[in-house]
Amino acid sequence: MLATARADALRYNNSVAIWVEQEPGSGGKESAILTQDLLREFPLWVECVHGDKITRSRPLASMAEVGRVHVVDGTFTRDFLDELCAFPDAKHDDQVDAASGACNHLSTWATLTRGLDDFGYNVGGVSDRDAAAVKESIPTANNTDLVEWLKLYCKG
Repeated sequence: MLATARADALRYNNSVAIWVEQEPGSGGKESAILTQDLLREFPLWVECVHGDKITRSRPLASMAEVGRVHVVDGTFTRDFLDELCAFPDAKHDDQVDAASGACNHLSTWATLTRGLDDFGYNVGGVSDRDAAAVKESIPTANNTDLVEWLKLYCKG
């Protein structure tokens, strides 16, 4: 994770915001604390997740069914698609969980930023308080669509 965070910081001029899920329970809390310590030099947000992995994957599945999710062609593509097809009965589900978590997080963020212009200024649609919070968390000056975010965050 540290190597990827450093590479992303170099490649994207320190504009990548890191988001991690905190699983319920004490193990999830401990893991989140360790991750925060490891990545302390980078902008990092921890979000507690709710529901099981199957429930959390449903929004990604429904978006994919209507053609709103695109997969980047890369060395990981076949393994990723195999894991998606075998979910939830496969031995491994980390890539599915990461993709669905990114989708859920980014969909929420997109909903909050819908009333903001390219520079994060409120042009209607969200409260001033929410607009200020979102503007502060936007890693770059422009809003990027979900497909572009998935390209950045759903690496194998």
